[in-house]
Amino acid sequence: MLKFRKYVAIAAVGVVTLASTPAFATEFGMVDMQELSKKSTAIASLNKQVEEANAKKTTDAQEKDKALAKEGEEIKKQRNVLAQDAFAKKAQEFDDKVKKIRGEFEERTRVLQAAYATALNQAQKVTLEIVKGLADQKKIDAVLPKGGLLYAKDSMDITDEVVKELNKKLPDVKLDLAKAKEDSKESKEESKDDKKN
Repeated sequence: MLKFRKYVAIAAVGVVTLASTPAFATEFGMVDMQELSKKSTAIASLNKQVEEANAKKTTDAQEKDKALAKEGEEIKKQRNVLAQDAFAKKAQEFDDKVKKIRGEFEERTRVLQAAYATALNQAQKVTLEIVKGLADQKKIDAVLPKGGLLYAKDSMDITDEVVKELNKKLPDVKLDLAKAKEDSKESKEESKDDKKN
């Protein structure tokens, strides 16, 4: 019985201590990232640029495929006309050409992806600055993505304000393929240098 009273006394002290401590209040906000992506003029512009670059790459690839198919047929026709060594050399040169062209298109894909990532990163940095500014202004302690929440009051949603500011600060973002290509080239050269050492 004495032990029980001791525990009750300790628990009572704990309750009194908790009751006298001010409550920790955290203000939350939320941003609907899908809605932000739909309404952002910069993201819309970026997506359009990517679609155009992909369409150009596809057209170029189809034209190259057509030309290579024609060239391959011409080489096949020479099989019975050329000496075996000469034909083998011509066939090897053609295979090397095909590999080189495939490599060029793979590089174009990598460059496009890198340029997209860089442009998207730029938009995300500006978005984060805007979110931080709005959070400070509204005295919000944390901003969460809406998609990860089970429930939240509509009053917590600051998406429209973020979109409005983002479209003001970053109305457009450029898909810089030339810079991405240059960076890719430099990266390859550094990689070659590392392999030599």
